Order: sequence, then structure tokens, then C-alpha cells
Amino acid sequence: MALKQSLKISQGMTMTPQLQQAIKILQMSTFELQQEVNNILAENPTLEEVDDPIENNEGPSEKLISEVEPKDPVELLKEDFDWENYLQNFSNISTQGVYTSKDELPQYDQFIASKTTLYDHLLWQLGVSVRDSKLIKIGEEIIGNINEAGYLSCMVEEVSSTLDVSVEKVQEALNLIQKFDPVGVGAKSLKECLCIQARLLPDKDDLLFIIENHLADLENKNYTVVSKALELPIESTIKLCQIIHGFEPKPGRPFLNEHVLYAVPDVFVIKKKNEFKIVLNEEFIPRVRVSKFYQLQAQKKKIKLETKKYLKGKMKEAAWFLKSIEQRQSTVYRVAEQLLEKQKDFFENGIPSLKPLILKEVADALGLHESTISRVTTNKFIHTPHGIFELKFFFSNKISKGNTSVAAQSVKQLISDYISNESPKRPLSDQQIVDLLKEEGIKIARRTIAKYRESLGILPSGKRKKYF
Repeated sequence: MALKQSLKISQGMTMTPQLQQAIKILQMSTFELQQEVNNILAENPTLEEVDDPIENNEGPSEKLISEVEPKDPVELLKEDFDWENYLQNFSNISTQGVYTSKDELPQYDQFIASKTTLYDHLLWQLGVSVRDSKLIKIGEEIIGNINEAGYLSCMVEEVSSTLDVSVEKVQEALNLIQKFDPVGVGAKSLKECLCIQARLLPDKDDLLFIIENHLADLENKNYTVVSKALELPIESTIKLCQIIHGFEPKPGRPFLNEHVLYAVPDVFVIKKKNEFKIVLNEEFIPRVRVSKFYQLQAQKKKIKLETKKYLKGKMKEAAWFLKSIEQRQSTVYRVAEQLLEKQKDFFENGIPSLKPLILKEVADALGLHESTISRVTTNKFIHTPHGIFELKFFFSNKISKGNTSVAAQSVKQLISDYISNESPKRPLSDQQIVDLLKEEGIKIARRTIAKYRESLGILPSGKRKKYF
């Protein structure tokens, strides 16, 4: 076999860094885009933020770059400022008459810098409860292995091996911690956690019997089985079970530092004079532009070649970045227009009027690929007259309803409505929901009802039943 050279011409598509950046920005949420803009501002000196807001927000902004001429940074440095007079006035500010009544004083809880953690709370109790330094050391090791929910995440033998102390001494420290606030802390399982709480109550023997032997029956609300085992009337058994249901399964819950996540709409659909209007939310996106100062610097002949090359490279990156943002805003707006057109009944009447819709329909209407529509609808929200929804919410499979079809989301809403209006003592079974939907002309299998119910976070009928 001989080696030889040959010439071949072919076409191919390469994912350039600019294209990768455009795709990345396209699927960003508003908050993610805000963070990305701030990061680029810190990295690229040729980009600058503009304070003047854009007045026209009736659609995608034609220009994300403000035309207001900024002051030359060199000129700013030349501005005179009377620092001595400023400092003198600042030091002579009077503090009299700031608050005229006690009602205007801020509450003391506003001065709290941070929330006490479960770890700190338990350590404090250990410090004021024990004098034995060895026991304190063991207690600190145990507390360090208690998770946010309040459960011990290691075995007693592990602590014993780590500190080279007896298992009995570790168990003594653990028994002490389990008496701390919150009640139930330091347990190794849900059953032990509930037992710790039950031991503090008068009817502890019956409560402990139920927890240790009939926890599954308690979960499934099989109170008849528990009643027979206790040889007590059903009414007395239900009262005992009601007490256990009131226990805290996660003792560390009050100390969890949970952050509330807010859905910030990327698009607003507003109804004015029987007409819907689409407005992009650009409030959180900083207004940026290529600095005029650096543009002038790059044009000067005296500047070094390396510096000029660096500035032009950075300005090119900045231009691509601004173009990617503009393309994102334009695409989001166009998709919102299509959703408004194809789901007009929803915007008028709400979820029951939602129609089946697939990505391909919107992609074909806009002349884009389905993957582009998928990226646009990822992590983005739209504010409508009926609430805030994710853009993906409007895409749903169809389910037959007589000679027409309805969206799966509409069926889920019907299921949710049926269950919210059911009798707590006689909850609807999945088969009963099937029959109710059949009366509406919607034929759907029971297993599909179960799947939709689970996706809505709704328990089965047996676990929804309330005895008290």
C-alpha cells in the first residue's frame, strides 16, 4: 500500500466561541444574564454600564446601547472638588431630632446579623449543661455529626473509635444531647425521633407502642388495625394517632436557613383595552455599551501596537456579547408573540382553555430549530393575567375530548380542582376521577391519572383521608 496525497473539498459547521456564547446566553434566565453581564463588565475594560434607562419597551429593544455621551475619564479626574469643606461639614452633622417618637425607632430584631444555627444552639446548651471536659469533647464530636434536619449521621461506634473512648461514654453524651432543645434532636432514625418526643408525654406507653410497632399503619391511616392491637376504642386510638401526627419529624427545621427563590418574569403580557401587549422585562439587565473613551484610544497613532491589538480584541468581544444579548431578547419576544397567538384562549380564560402545543409548531412559525425554542423556554417565566408561568408550561401533549382535544395541563388542573373540592373524610379515588373526567368527555386511563396526580404532588386517596 503506497502513501499518496489527495485534495478534498467539503462543508462543515464549527462551533465558534461566539456561537457558543450566543447559545449560552439564549438559555439564561434574567438573573443569570444579570450575573453574566456583571462578570463581563469586570473582565472587559472596554465595556461600561449606562445609567440612563431605555424608554421604549414595547417589544425588543432596537438598541441596548445608550446614545448618551459619557464624560471622558481623563476629564473627570480634572474636576475640582472642595474636599476640606466636605469633610468639615460632614464632621459637624447634628444628630438632634432624628427620631421624634418611640414609634419611629427600629425594632431590635432588625439588628440581628445572622440566624442562629442548630450547631451553635446545641453547642451553647452543651456548654451550660456539662462541666466534664471529656464529656464536652465527646458532645462536640456528636453535635458536629448532626445534620440540618437534626439527625445523627454517624454511628456511636464511629465516634468511639475517632476519640478513642468507650461506647458507653459516647452513649452517655448522646443521651444528654437528646434531652436538648429541639426535642427529638440527635436521633438516628424517624422512629427514634418520634419515640424521644413521645417519652415526654403522659400516655407515653401507648404512644411508644404505636410508633415502635405500627408506624406503617399510622402512615397509611389504618387506625382499625392499631385499635385492635391496643385493645382500645377507635376514638381513643385516633386521639393517640393525632398526637403522633403533631410531632416534628425534622427537629432541626426551625434552624434551617432556607432561601426563598423568586420567579422573575422575563416577559409581561398585559391586557389594555381588550388588547394584549407584550413587554420584555429589562429592569434587571444592566445597560452596557462599548466605551467611547477606549474607542478613541484604539484610534490614536501614538498608542503601542500591542495595546491597540488588545483593545481591538476586547472591543470585538464586547460587540459579540452585546449582539448575543440583543439576539436573546429578540428571540424571547418572538416566542412570546407566538405563544400569545396560539394560546389566545388561555390568556383570555385561564388554564382550562389551554390548547395542546408542541415545540415544532412554534419553531416552524419562526423559522428556527426546535432546540432553539427549547433553549428559549428553559428557566424563563412569563407574567400573564392568570399568574406567572414557565414558558414550557404552554407546551403540552394533547388528550382527546370528544371530537376535539385538550392540553394535558388542562386535565391536570381539572384533577387538582376535583381533589381540592372533595370531602376530606371521603377523598376521591383515581377511578372516581376517571369517571368524572369521562362525564366531561375526556377519556383517560387510571394509571395516567395516578401519574398526573403524583406530578402535582398529591397523595393517594388513602393518605388524603382525614379522621380528625
